[in-house]
Amino acid sequence: MASRIKRALIFPEWHTRAACRGVPGWVFVNDTEPLRGGRPRPSYNEAKAKAYCKGCPVRERCLDEAIAMGEEDTVRGGLNSDELRKERQRRRGLASAAA
Repeated sequence: MASRIKRALIFPEWHTRAACRGVPGWVFVNDTEPLRGGRPRPSYNEAKAKAYCKGCPVRERCLDEAIAMGEEDTVRGGLNSDELRKERQRRRGLASAAA
């Protein structure tokens, strides 16, 4: 039997102050793929996902990370997939204009 190696996930310190700390990641992902073990994925509820972001003390850092990592199909920093794409484009435009 092959042994499974557990690897520690390393998160930035600010993750420990996030309002969503301890919430399963699938809450924020708009995906239809089954969860681990073939369990069905619960229905996606964007409003519920965004509710965690509202008033979160590290919302801006989360948004910056999502933009930098090119994340899609998720709610991060209070924005959904389409909003993340638009914000990424807006920031690219600002960077281009500043250059």
